[in-house]
Amino acid sequence: MFMIMGEGRSMVHSFSLVDAQLNKPTWHKYHGYQQGKYLLPNDDIEQGREAIQYDGTQLVMGGALYHSPIGPSLRKVLDIGTGLGTWAIDMGDHFPEAKVLGLDLSPIQPSYVPSNVDFQVDDVELDWVIDSDWDFIHMRNVARFLKKPSEVLERAFQHLQPGGWVEMQDVSMDYYSDDGTLTDDCPIHEWFRLMHTIWPNYDIAKRGGQVMEDIGYVNVHSKAVGLPVGPWPKDPEQRTVGLRMATAFLVILETCSALLPQDQRPADIEVLSARIRETLRNNKIHKMTKICAWMGQKPLDG
Repeated sequence: MFMIMGEGRSMVHSFSLVDAQLNKPTWHKYHGYQQGKYLLPNDDIEQGREAIQYDGTQLVMGGALYHSPIGPSLRKVLDIGTGLGTWAIDMGDHFPEAKVLGLDLSPIQPSYVPSNVDFQVDDVELDWVIDSDWDFIHMRNVARFLKKPSEVLERAFQHLQPGGWVEMQDVSMDYYSDDGTLTDDCPIHEWFRLMHTIWPNYDIAKRGGQVMEDIGYVNVHSKAVGLPVGPWPKDPEQRTVGLRMATAFLVILETCSALLPQDQRPADIEVLSARIRETLRNNKIHKMTKICAWMGQKPLDG
C-alpha cells in the first residue's frame, strides 16, 4: 500500500496495486445529465484516479499547466471536460485577473474555489451557449472519449477571440520502452487493441494537429513529454510519477474491461488483466508512455 498526496492540497488518496482490481462494476455511478454520453464513471474511485493521474502528469511537466504561448494577460479561460476542476482552479490561482470557466457533465467540483473560477454542467458536443471571446481553451484527456472531437474543436475555434489559443492534451495509449524491455507481445498492447471498440478516438493524441489544421487553426505545433508507468525508475520523482500512472491505469483497466460488449470480450479477460497487473509490477520492464499536447491559434484576422 502507498499513499498519494497532491502537492499543495489536503486531499490524500490511498490505493494498492493489488486492491484496485477488486472494485466491481456494480459499485460505479455515472453522470445523470446526458446519461451514457461519457464512458467513465464519476464516483470516488474514478475521482481518485483522475487526481492521481493529474498529479503524476504535473510532476513530469515540472508543474506547467499549459504549453501554448498565451502570455501573462489572459482575460478568459475555458476548460472543457474539467472533471474535478483541479486544472481550472490552478489556472485561477495562476491568473487571478482572468475569468476561468470549467465545463463538465458531472457537478463533482469543489464548492470552495478562487473567486474568479466558476463551473457549469454542460455537454460540449451540443451547441455552446457561452461567451464567444475566450483567450485560451483547454482540454485534457477528454478528446478520445468524444464522438466527434473535430466538432468540439470547431466550436472552440468559433468561440475564441482572434489570436486565441486551443490546447488539447492527452496521455498516449502507445506504451513503449527506450531499451526494448517492453516487447510487442506485451499484454498491455493486447488490451489497448480491445479498447478500440469502446474508445471512439483512441488515436487522437497522434492526429490532433491535422484535425486542427483542417479546421483553420494556424501555428499548430505539438509537445510530448515521457511518462514512466510503474515503480521501475531509480530517480525518486520519476518513481513517484510511475506509481501514480500505474495506479491510474489499474482503475481504468477494471472500469473499461467491464464495459466491453459481451461479443467482443475475450473469454480470458481476467487472465489478460492479471498479466497486465504483473507487467505493471515488473521493474525489469521499463514501461513508458507520453502526454502529448497539440496547440493551435485562431488567426488574428479570423
